[in-house]
Amino acid sequence: MPATHDVFDVSFDVSHPLSGRNVVSDDAALVDAVRRHGGGSALDDLAKLGRQAGSAADSGARLPGTLPVGTDLAATIDRSTPVAH
Repeated sequence: MPATHDVFDVSFDVSHPLSGRNVVSDDAALVDAVRRHGGGSALDDLAKLGRQAGSAADSGARLPGTLPVGTDLAATIDRSTPVAH
């Protein structure tokens, strides 16, 4: 079968893993914006939240309704339930 399109390296478009990161403290633009808008006193609490977000990534937590990377979506469909048309 002939190729329908060229496949190129998309690794540049993949975000860095959150695991083990402090998603607040590691974001210089966010920290600067919080300070600029008078929220500097909240940075310690925000940093705690940022650490929790990074540790949640370690535990495999994900948003409700999402599937882990590599999950075969077709395998998750319950075909025993009739679909009304």
